[in-house]
Amino acid sequence: MTTITLSDYLEDPGGAVALTCASLGWRVFPEFIMPGGGSKFISKWPDVATTDVDIIEEWWGSRYPNAKVAIATGPESGIWVLDLDVKNGVDGTDSLAELAAGRELPETFTVRSRSELGLHLYWAWPELDESVRFGNSNGKLGPGIDIKADGGLVRAPMKRSLVIDSRRPVYAPDWLLSEALKASKKSVNDGPRDRPYNWYNTESAVQDAFNRIKYAREGERNNVLNAVMYDLGSWSTSLGITRDHAWTICVQGCSINGSWYTEEEKCRRTFESGWYDGVRSQAVNTRENE
Repeated sequence: MTTITLSDYLEDPGGAVALTCASLGWRVFPEFIMPGGGSKFISKWPDVATTDVDIIEEWWGSRYPNAKVAIATGPESGIWVLDLDVKNGVDGTDSLAELAAGRELPETFTVRSRSELGLHLYWAWPELDESVRFGNSNGKLGPGIDIKADGGLVRAPMKRSLVIDSRRPVYAPDWLLSEALKASKKSVNDGPRDRPYNWYNTESAVQDAFNRIKYAREGERNNVLNAVMYDLGSWSTSLGITRDHAWTICVQGCSINGSWYTEEEKCRRTFESGWYDGVRSQAVNTRENE
């Protein structure tokens, strides 16, 4: 039996890439490149990402023929990813090499990111206790290292030349998984944060979120944005905060601290990841308390 890898698809047609990902069990959804740069994703992508061939053929066959392909990471896709950025004087590949010094780091499915500077290392989803929440983090594992796990996303490579190692994702070594779990959201039992103060209402939450992003220092802005959006997502029901409201806070705050003009795509990615991670944690906590 021939093993299907991401090196087997024809270059560039989104539908071919999406179907290959789906054949590996990876849930996919359309990504739209915006005029002037940046991108956006299909609405409610964490819920609608799929491996269903009929839906994929409809998306890329007629509705969104020019869309790129994004992959939803997490247990349903059976993968998590280390996103190693190389930009602004920070090299995630060096950070990982330093972290792994003297320890096993097996070869796994690896691609260049679309900037063709960074790397995405794909790992098989681990067997975890139900109490463990393996979510996303930005820079906590090391400078330039982002974790894409439950509720996360990565862009699929749209060219065969971007695939460095086409083997199936392997399980991460115990030491790496342990470090990654420490750097991510830890437990669904923690649930979303309650309102931090009795006086906290929608207006104060919005103002606090805006100030946290606006005054975030260089080198910490992405982590702050992720944390703020996670909080707003966690409080979205209790405080009546919508995704559009949170997005406005993101754009305005990032515009003031300067990150929107230098890393717009990363701001968009972090917003999506943090917001939906928070919304999902709220949903999990609600179900457990029913």
